[in-house]
Amino acid sequence: MALSYNTIFGKALHFPGAISAPEDLIAAAETYEWSAAEGELKIQRSAFYTEDATLIGEIAAVMKAYAEAVGAPAPMSDEDLANLSSMDIEVSKFPVNSEFGNHKDSDTSEEETPGVVSLVLILNDNHGGGEFGFVDVDGEVSVSAGDALAFPSYLERYTTAVEDSVKYYATINFTLDV
Repeated sequence: MALSYNTIFGKALHFPGAISAPEDLIAAAETYEWSAAEGELKIQRSAFYTEDATLIGEIAAVMKAYAEAVGAPAPMSDEDLANLSSMDIEVSKFPVNSEFGNHKDSDTSEEETPGVVSLVLILNDNHGGGEFGFVDVDGEVSVSAGDALAFPSYLERYTTAVEDSVKYYATINFTLDV
């Protein structure tokens, strides 16, 4: 069954409910060492490999659905996706009053890296603020825990200030042959 998605704009897509157990990814990240808070941003990161077959399958399904939606070949063959046993994941932790202003996941342009895609997994929604937005869109994207956002890495985006509790999201980058 194909994943459903909503177009935010252009090639920026929102996959509601793509990840079934986002809280498990938070728990896994908490078992690893967090980076020191980054300057005034106060954001911490935890990078690790996961071997959770369900999570890997869900991420692979989003990658495949994104490729199909934008008219590109899948990032891996079905056989390669089925044999994928581990995946590198980076979880970001945003404490209260932290925000991430306008930025790109890739410092290059569309012409330089047309097929590099950012996949952001929303891991919790029990915090005020911390909304995800794109500079080219008026307003923020409404997301819930378990949602995935996929978009070209050269798109400029931001996160508003987290008002209460802690916000978590995971980022995975992949490349399409476009």
